Amino acid sequence: MDLTDYSAYYDAQTAVLGSLLIEPEKLAGQIMHVVRPEDFSDPVKRNLFAAAREIFLKRETLDAVTLVEHVGAAYSQQVREILQLTPTANNWREYVKLLKDGAMLTRIRDLGQALTEAASAEDGRRLLVEAQGMLSVRPGRRVRNYTEILADFFDRMNDPTPPDFLKFGIEALDKKVKISRGSFVVIGADSSVGKTAFSLQLAYNIAAGGNRVCFFSYETSLEASADRTIANTADARLSDIKAKNISEHVARRAMAEAERSERIPLYIQESAGMTVDDLRAETLCGQYDVIFIDYVQLVPGRSRDSRFETVTATSMALHSMAQELGVTVVALSQVTPPEPGKDGKRRQLRKEDLRESRQLLQDAEAILMMDLADPKDYKSQRVLIVDKNKDGALGSVRLDFDPEHMRFTTAQRSGKTPPPDQVTFKELPDNGDELPF
Repeated sequence: MDLTDYSAYYDAQTAVLGSLLIEPEKLAGQIMHVVRPEDFSDPVKRNLFAAAREIFLKRETLDAVTLVEHVGAAYSQQVREILQLTPTANNWREYVKLLKDGAMLTRIRDLGQALTEAASAEDGRRLLVEAQGMLSVRPGRRVRNYTEILADFFDRMNDPTPPDFLKFGIEALDKKVKISRGSFVVIGADSSVGKTAFSLQLAYNIAAGGNRVCFFSYETSLEASADRTIANTADARLSDIKAKNISEHVARRAMAEAERSERIPLYIQESAGMTVDDLRAETLCGQYDVIFIDYVQLVPGRSRDSRFETVTATSMALHSMAQELGVTVVALSQVTPPEPGKDGKRRQLRKEDLRESRQLLQDAEAILMMDLADPKDYKSQRVLIVDKNKDGALGSVRLDFDPEHMRFTTAQRSGKTPPPDQVTFKELPDNGDELPF
């Protein structure tokens, strides 16, 4: 009997409950993992499933008899009918799929009806956000036995498609940090070190690689962010931009960037006051692949929460959003620099210096800490410390920072091999002795 026949003869809600009662020891855990009482539109079956779930979670024996004892004799006839209408539990997965699809369709229809009756645009926007969040939920968790795991492994290894990692546009960083879609990344730095300019440069580079990127700015105005980006990409001095005194060369570069701009899906949004729910809604509406948040401590939470509680909740919500939507979230964070030691020097920043909450340390797949090579000299090189990297090694990258062009480049190494015209050779006499190597 095919799926259409089953759905014609047996209501999916009845079939799921019947399968559960026929083989509770085998199926209870798997069904309880994916099905919730609210998936049942029939109030009787919803109550029966809720009671069965309660029995299961208490680790008591689950069968038709104990279920009736739990809910009362008034339900005994319904339980008998459910068992009569479900002759086998072999197709429980199909029943569950029909149940979940039907529950989703019911919720969508209810939201559609509520949308037509919305009293204000704000009510309508809230309902749309709810609908988008519902539709963005990823499929359930997958499970494989070891044989299947090995088969999947060889399939992936034989697939010629290269890994889809984000390209930051800084070669030394790309080699060290491999970021996949759906990751949560934290960049920490003290004020005035250049974390916003650095993140704008990364956002531009990632967008130039074909990803839709939005930079949510909680602190910097749209114009200031735009000026920093144009100084970087159009080779313009930031001081000249602020003075509205750009050269013909810069104007040509800016015009060239304007022609490319349609192929670079980078968006910058002023975000003061936006909650995590607002960020989620804007990310869904904009269909962004990567979002930057400048910075996480400025995302508002509930008014009664402390700063610690707010940042903790924000970190957890951003991590969940990244996983559920498949969006890479890059959150900038303030730090609390360590106190100098007795010698007047302080150690380099570590991930533990992220301000307000240790939850950021737990949630992030990668943590990059930007520090000054010489903490007393803001003109010194920047050291980008890879202090957490779930999919790679730790380490650091030295960067030169050009503040006039808001540009970071990999620092030139000292002790490089000299050019060929500076290399000298000395001829050794051939006296028949063996060479010393």
